[in-house]
Amino acid sequence: MSIQHRRWLRARFLILASLFAIGVFASNGFSQEDAAAVPKFDFAAAAAEYEIVSGDDRLICEPFQAELLKWSNPVRATPAGTVFLWHHKGVPQAACCMFAIRNPNVKGDYFVNHEFVSLSTGLIEATSGGAMAWQTKEPGIAWQDMEGPSVPKSRSGRLAQMRNVASQFIGVVGKK
Repeated sequence: MSIQHRRWLRARFLILASLFAIGVFASNGFSQEDAAAVPKFDFAAAAAEYEIVSGDDRLICEPFQAELLKWSNPVRATPAGTVFLWHHKGVPQAACCMFAIRNPNVKGDYFVNHEFVSLSTGLIEATSGGAMAWQTKEPGIAWQDMEGPSVPKSRSGRLAQMRNVASQFIGVVGKK
């Protein structure tokens, strides 16, 4: 048996074992009966209640009209979640991930959580029903100049350059 064939068999086995493990863990976290009992969450209506303003000029941010990503996480008993964006003139300023979490103390009850993140170079505020819901203390992003070679003329050259440039960046979640 060749080395390549053994690697292929090993990769196939690992994929099947991973899928089996995911199925076992998922079935332990969230059963079919639980799925039928999950209430429908109207995250779009909740997102529509937020008014988001950006910067010292207090520019009003408009919501994108669609939920960008719908997801669930059965392992963590999160039956539904979605992501929304608010923009100013097409430039994203804020994102919000809304998701439901099973209440461990009351069967069939769920908490709904809204987590915001700033994508703006200025300060952001979100209000709901006239009350402050979220406010940043510092900008979410900071642009930095970057030294580099000139832009290649060919499409493939630009793509290779973009990949190289992107590999030099890092993202930070939480405290810096």
